[in-house]
Amino acid sequence: MATTDIDNALQKLAAAVRDEDREAAIFSAHATKGMALDISAAHLAAGAKALEKMLRAGGMPSPAEVDALVENLARLRPLIDAWRADLP
Repeated sequence: MATTDIDNALQKLAAAVRDEDREAAIFSAHATKGMALDISAAHLAAGAKALEKMLRAGGMPSPAEVDALVENLARLRPLIDAWRADLP
């Protein structure tokens, strides 16, 4: 799994929030959470989990809340890329 997979999920989440498409937003938040957990990105996973919980409770995150996840991934990207480079 590459960070581009998480990027794609976050782009879909941002679009779903912008379009107020709750089901698509739930799916994308859940996917982001799962991929973040796969790479032990706990803070990113926790943020995605919080948005998923908000969505399931009937709320809709703001674009700024989605942007915070995108920024979190941007900070992690160098570490993830270094980790991937060390894989056989």
